[in-house]
Amino acid sequence: MGLVSDVYTLKASSQVAVGAGNGTLTVDASAYDKASVFINVTAKTGTFTSYLFGLQVSLDGGSNWSGIGTQAAPLGPGSVGAAADLVGTEKLWFSTTLFMGGLVRLGWVTAGGTNLTFSASAMFRR
Repeated sequence: MGLVSDVYTLKASSQVAVGAGNGTLTVDASAYDKASVFINVTAKTGTFTSYLFGLQVSLDGGSNWSGIGTQAAPLGPGSVGAAADLVGTEKLWFSTTLFMGGLVRLGWVTAGGTNLTFSASAMFRR
């Protein structure tokens, strides 16, 4: 049996304000055990002092979320970030091999700067 991969959009390209946030697109990841997330930053305003992108997970159908950008946990099951400025044309990615279960969406926390424009997609494998 070969590997099965499916690609999903986690965030369509749009501008977001600085701070903590999350995508509104969710994926039922219960059938998968690996994920690679790709983030395409296309524009920014101001100087960022830090950024962090990662996965948020919900085991109760989307009522409660844990991971990047939530109060439940500072880090999720995979992330990419730095205490540095964004150029505005980054192509970032991270992978996780942890069991995710439930629903998954993108979360982020940024500091400094004013606005950020990016999109994100993920390849899930089972």
